[in-house]
Amino acid sequence: MFESIHVVPTLPGSRKKIRIRLPKWFRVLSVFVLLSFVTNVIAVDIAQAESAFVHNVVMLPPGSLVSVSPVFSLPSLKAITVDPKDPFKIDFIVDNTDLAGADQGQIQLLTKYFLSFLALPEEDLWVNLSPYEKDRIITSDLEK
Repeated sequence: MFESIHVVPTLPGSRKKIRIRLPKWFRVLSVFVLLSFVTNVIAVDIAQAESAFVHNVVMLPPGSLVSVSPVFSLPSLKAITVDPKDPFKIDFIVDNTDLAGADQGQIQLLTKYFLSFLALPEEDLWVNLSPYEKDRIITSDLEK
């Protein structure tokens, strides 16, 4: 591993100094590891600081009050109507409190969740929240 070991002569009675000359590849590797470590430590902090400026993150001065965010609620299913002549024609009535923030895709996803819940067998309607049985949280069919 070491290329050479040089013994440097010293005065009598003093301790001898041993100079170990490391191979060139080892020195290059050490410098590379040192530079990558320093670059990582400094560059990550600079990148995080710059991303805060790019995303217009404004830090309030210490002691100032933070304003309350506006109220928002997701669309919720309020009722369903079933056509007596065509039982497969179902109309969903969705709460429109924040309908401006909800698009048609979110409402369709909500109705799909409701219909998939209705399709579940009764014996699969359980949830195990025990931390000792992590492999039995829900049934395997419901995981899919």
